[in-house]
Amino acid sequence: MSSALAQLAEIARDRHAYPKAWKERTGGQVLGYTCTYVPEEIPYAAGILPVRVFGDLGYPGSADRSMGATWCGFSRSCVAAGLDGHYDYLGYFVSTVTCIHMTQMYEIWQRDIPGPEKHFIDSPWNFQTPAAPAYWAREMETFKKQVGEWRGEAVSDDALDHAFEVYNTNRRLLHRLYETRKSPTPPITGAEVLEAVLAGFYMDKADHNRLLEQLLVELEDRTIDLPELRGMLVGSELNDVELVRTIEQAGMLIVTDDECAGTRYFWNEVVPGEDRMLTLAQRYIDRPRCPLRDWTTRTRIPHIINLAREYDVSGVIFAIQKFCDPHGWETPVLEAKLKEEDIPTLRVEMTFPTPYGPIRTRVEAFMETLMEDALF
Repeated sequence: MSSALAQLAEIARDRHAYPKAWKERTGGQVLGYTCTYVPEEIPYAAGILPVRVFGDLGYPGSADRSMGATWCGFSRSCVAAGLDGHYDYLGYFVSTVTCIHMTQMYEIWQRDIPGPEKHFIDSPWNFQTPAAPAYWAREMETFKKQVGEWRGEAVSDDALDHAFEVYNTNRRLLHRLYETRKSPTPPITGAEVLEAVLAGFYMDKADHNRLLEQLLVELEDRTIDLPELRGMLVGSELNDVELVRTIEQAGMLIVTDDECAGTRYFWNEVVPGEDRMLTLAQRYIDRPRCPLRDWTTRTRIPHIINLAREYDVSGVIFAIQKFCDPHGWETPVLEAKLKEEDIPTLRVEMTFPTPYGPIRTRVEAFMETLMEDALF
């Protein structure tokens, strides 16, 4: 049997293979979702496999006829993937309140891509208002009823409790994986970790848990060639493993991140409670927030600074999707705050396809600056 790391990498690279095989094997339905604020636990409790919709990393030409060229490459790639039939195995497609680009991505799927049943969850914009938990719990209850109608059977409390435990276990295992990277000699690269996390977006979480448990055992005796510096990634949606690999080949090991395909996805758990939708809503409210949700108190600034300190990073790289407004207007504020903490930063812009060569050149120049500063 191949290693857990190799299996996770293969699933991440061929992301449609697992859900298609799962659907054929179980006879179940697959649900695609656009944003990690969609509560996956609800469809999972109904026996539906939730998968996150990602596009390919090449130029999303099919999207040209449906959305503007100044929408971010990530949203355009997701549109192209739908129009090109890459997600023709989905039975359901779900979104929630997110940025304008991803909202339009959902609307284009709703209008132009026949097949999956569609549902929109109206989550609150302001997580910090006292009304937010109850409001979102009502929306989640509506979603739960919709899922029950799709399946022809109501989602039971016992099934939800099981889903909460499976997902909480997944979050604990991913925390343990990230903990290994606090070591001065981490046993795994940032690119490998991203593949392990991405695989979980396409798998039954119970299967993902088994592979993560195996991986953690494998890492106990594993060593890697260590780059000279330790880095942290912050920014927009990131499913580009080659980008992380490029940074690491330039000489900076990525040891942590603030990404929605990283720590923001798994950082906190569902706390059990009698009102299951309320506890689920509270979990999504309390998780580390993206810039679109971080109002009115700015919680992201101390959280990112603490992560950088905790993982002993030499510098922070902001990997921002071109035309991403939420991260675009937040990044200068974060850069200034990190500078006050003597944490150097570099900003790189992501497009589709990614310009790996120029990015590597900029990372190498950034590293030279960091090593010169260390000498003086």
